[in-house]
Amino acid sequence: MLYKIMKKKYVAKNAWCIYFLFAVILLPFQTMAVAASEQSTLGLSLRDKVVTIHVRDVALDEILLLINKQTNISFGYQEGVIDKEQKFSLDVSGVTVEEALRILFKDSNYDFEYKDERILIVLKSSKSQANSSQGRTVKGIVRDPSGTPLPGATVLLKGTTIGVATDINGVYHLQIPQGDQILVFSLVGMKTREIPYKGQSEINVMMEEDVTEVEEVVVTGYSVRKVSEMTGAAQQFDGKDVSNNMVNGDILSALKGHTTGLQISGSDGNPARNNSLLLRGVGTLYDSKQYPLIVIDGVVTDFTNISGVVAANDIEKITVLKDAASSAIYGSRAAMGVIVITTKKGQKNKLTTSVDMKFGLSVQNFGGLRYMTSEELLDYGKMSLTNWWNGNKSLQAKYSDRDRFLRDTLSSLSQNFDLSRTTDWRDLQYQHGITKSVGVNVSGGSERASYYLSYNYFDEKGTKIDNKLTRNFLKLRMDYDITSFLTVGVNLSGTFSRFESPNSGSFEDYHPWLSPYDENDNLKKSIPQWRKFAMNKVDLVNPLMDNRYNSSISRNDNLMGSFSGTLRPFSWMNFTSVNTYTRIYSNTNNYQDSRTYSGNYSNNRFSNGILDISDARDNSFLTSNVLRMEYRFGDHDLSGLLGQEYYERHSRSSNLSMYDQSVVGERNVGGFSKVGKKIQASYVPGGSESESGSFSIFAEANYNYKGKYMASLSFRTDASTNFGKDNRYGKFYSVSGAWLVSSEKFMQKQKALSFLKLRLSYGTSGKEAGIDYLNYTLYAIGKDYEDYYREHPLYPSSYPAVINQLGNDQLTWETAYTFDFGMDMGFLNDRIRLNADYYRRRNSDLIMSVATAAGIGVGAQYRNVGEMLNQGVELTLNTHTLKSQDFNWYTTFTFSYNKNKLTKLYDGYFVNGEGRTFYEGDNIDMLKKVKVTGVDKETGKPIYERVNEDGSIEQVNTLTAATSGNGELSYQDVGLKRAPYYGGFTNTFQYKNFELYVHMTYSFGYKAYSYLKTSYTDGTAWLYSNMYKIPSGLKIWREPGDDADIPMVNSDPSYTQNLYGTTSFGYINSGHVRFSKIRLAYNFPERWLRQLRIQNLALSFTCDNVGVITSRNFIGADPENLGDWPAPRRYVFGLNFTF
Repeated sequence: MLYKIMKKKYVAKNAWCIYFLFAVILLPFQTMAVAASEQSTLGLSLRDKVVTIHVRDVALDEILLLINKQTNISFGYQEGVIDKEQKFSLDVSGVTVEEALRILFKDSNYDFEYKDERILIVLKSSKSQANSSQGRTVKGIVRDPSGTPLPGATVLLKGTTIGVATDINGVYHLQIPQGDQILVFSLVGMKTREIPYKGQSEINVMMEEDVTEVEEVVVTGYSVRKVSEMTGAAQQFDGKDVSNNMVNGDILSALKGHTTGLQISGSDGNPARNNSLLLRGVGTLYDSKQYPLIVIDGVVTDFTNISGVVAANDIEKITVLKDAASSAIYGSRAAMGVIVITTKKGQKNKLTTSVDMKFGLSVQNFGGLRYMTSEELLDYGKMSLTNWWNGNKSLQAKYSDRDRFLRDTLSSLSQNFDLSRTTDWRDLQYQHGITKSVGVNVSGGSERASYYLSYNYFDEKGTKIDNKLTRNFLKLRMDYDITSFLTVGVNLSGTFSRFESPNSGSFEDYHPWLSPYDENDNLKKSIPQWRKFAMNKVDLVNPLMDNRYNSSISRNDNLMGSFSGTLRPFSWMNFTSVNTYTRIYSNTNNYQDSRTYSGNYSNNRFSNGILDISDARDNSFLTSNVLRMEYRFGDHDLSGLLGQEYYERHSRSSNLSMYDQSVVGERNVGGFSKVGKKIQASYVPGGSESESGSFSIFAEANYNYKGKYMASLSFRTDASTNFGKDNRYGKFYSVSGAWLVSSEKFMQKQKALSFLKLRLSYGTSGKEAGIDYLNYTLYAIGKDYEDYYREHPLYPSSYPAVINQLGNDQLTWETAYTFDFGMDMGFLNDRIRLNADYYRRRNSDLIMSVATAAGIGVGAQYRNVGEMLNQGVELTLNTHTLKSQDFNWYTTFTFSYNKNKLTKLYDGYFVNGEGRTFYEGDNIDMLKKVKVTGVDKETGKPIYERVNEDGSIEQVNTLTAATSGNGELSYQDVGLKRAPYYGGFTNTFQYKNFELYVHMTYSFGYKAYSYLKTSYTDGTAWLYSNMYKIPSGLKIWREPGDDADIPMVNSDPSYTQNLYGTTSFGYINSGHVRFSKIRLAYNFPERWLRQLRIQNLALSFTCDNVGVITSRNFIGADPENLGDWPAPRRYVFGLNFTF
């Protein structure tokens, strides 16, 4: 078995890496404090630091930046001193900075001076012109836009070499000669500022980033690319923005409406619920695992979401990789896209402490829906009973008087309950939710080391009673430069989640005439109930009583530990090895106390307490070794990487049920005496165990000519134990290119179009089976089958083994072939930016369950026989609409469209989970339902459409008449279950220190199922539970001639209309625009904070889920969640400060 061979070979080979890294990492960190104190007294020394640089014909700025990266030495120069067009070459290895600079400036008119821990670049001819005459003194502080002091900034008198550098607090003092002067403030990566000096004693300066020098980069996991050099489709988001937009426990929900192509859906009021993710449409047939691959700090993970894995405050960047050019290098797991998470790390020589606190109040939003009162529900029931009597001659013969029929039928109800009383069960179930979060992180370091340590706490009490989620996050990240060419690091994180919820379920729809309290206002043990026109023998659970003792507790722990080493033998090459261990643990403890009705009586037949425990553990190890190279010569820039990864995973799960509690209040195994379930004699504890492994080799090459023409190639091969030996290896590739048109000479004359880049990519990526061992034939003990050996004298307890899966050793990877054409444009000096992409993704070799011959004994087998196509358009429009010193207005508009089509199926069709047949050419998101076109005015019955074999359509009054004898012809396309059009619109207004953020999302072109609407058609539903008050826009048929929306309701048990999920009746247009978020923030002025030594301080107030605009015919509380617990409206106060 390849897995075992690979495991022995590679684990043994890589084990030394872990032990070596442990030994090397721990030693320098033990001496970090001593080293830090020593380094702080040494300052910058030109003779102590060495560099290795090999460049030809590049600008001087680029060489200075390379020296800065290798030594952390800062440079400054006066505006106009350096000729931007002049080219320099430098070819040195392991020489001091002083020697490198002398070689660099040997045949030039430049020289350098070492002043105030800063190297100043000056002209040789101007060194003698320094005016040493003493005059006035000016002082001040230089800061960045966030208020953080900038150490090492240069302050010069224009036209001279008189100047100083700011200290570690950004403070400067400068002697100024007599006369008017101009002060020049400069720093590499920041815009140079000139300020006239007219005798001021203090001049404070704020410097802005120079985007022409510090270009934004995109983190793709294995590499970091400049935005201008990207050839693929990717979007990147700043961690600070994500943290600001996050108001609950789901991190990625903060990206909703901001990123194109990524559908984020499924949120509700459950604190522990995560949104579902779908990137560029459905890409597989049988597997529910449609989510993108999650990569954290370059480590490929098995997580399906990052909530409960990473704290929002620890995130530096989130990058969404969409096309093959961006994601193909991840190979077999990237068919559904990739989300790359980059966490924060410490900065050398800069100690900062940040605190982020939020407090939120949640108010349940019901969309105007309310339950019926006792009187209203009784009137509804009487209407349903009246229709029963009207249409049933035997009832009329028995009860000549309809009112007498109603009195007799409802007599047991009126005799046992006070029908004038209404209990608001919803009010008893819901409460105001409270959210609290606190995050603290400390980062810093010395000349050779950096560290980042954080703790984050999140706590949410849901809007349903007794629902509470708590999460604790710990993170430690450290890096240490053993030498100038060797760095080691450790990245540890742990998250610990606990979610407690009642196991009594929802009770907001209990009949309104029921009460949880007795006549003395004490809680009842149980609640007598009326069902089917009589008192039921089994009482209802009183949730207010049972929830005192009973609950379900779920624990989820995620631990990740990465140990890395980076070797830089040359300036153009580095090698990184990362070894990561991940442990995912989950446990659910479902407890019903023996003192409660549900734990002892109810349907549990005197079980005397019940305990259900499930446990799952997933341990994985990944070693990743990557060699990266970058070399420049002239106008050419070559870069690339070559990597290898080995991955193994071991999973175990178990479940156990017990009853007969021996120690009251104990919710563990020791508190119960019997294994099993009293109501299920055949119960046997269960569990599973699996292991899998993979081995990968990958490579990438990038070429850049003059910053205008870019090309990229990538290749990856993966071997997985989840496939047969002949189909174990998958090969994936991508090729892409980009043309920066705006850099061409013919574009320089026009002013309107400031930026234009064209992108083109094509490639493949893969998807594993999603389930282990599909290539094996598996057997199971047939405990659910007849036991032929029960009376066997030797083996009385044995069961026959049966085949429960027919293996397929020819099964192989599902493969996505993706084409993407993109265009990035900027207008009016980039005040307007437009990014547009057209994509076409063909998912091939899709795994389907295919029927087998009857003689085999197993009904189906998984095979690679399907194919589907997704194509769509994505647009992002950013504008700086208004721009002034005090007021700025920014807007962002996103639009996504996706269309799906099944292009190849086994025998031309497949049957989905609802039993509907899909054919080639269909959309996988299509709703195939029997159409209901209205209500018959005379009979009150629904009108169904029957489609005949000749294509003709006729109107019938029963579902049976619509579907009998014509196969599935009457199941027509009535719409899509997933929105093909979606996006968002954001406005950000900034006035001085105030910021107002308004975000909206939208989804159009889809339908959702409304149980609320169909419940009104069931004439017996009111006998079991309460119902929502009928919305004013709906009319129920009552008598002949009524033009109604809802058919006649009838309590006759034999009267069925079958208007639930098989027909179009309950599917309603759910297109909507949501006012998602409004946030008002205030950043305190730096002059207020200076005395407190605080870098920045901000207050914010956020209102989340403000409101929603739906179609006129929409029925429900929320178009994105028509279930029983829609998302609440949240009000969140935030405080953030850094010092």
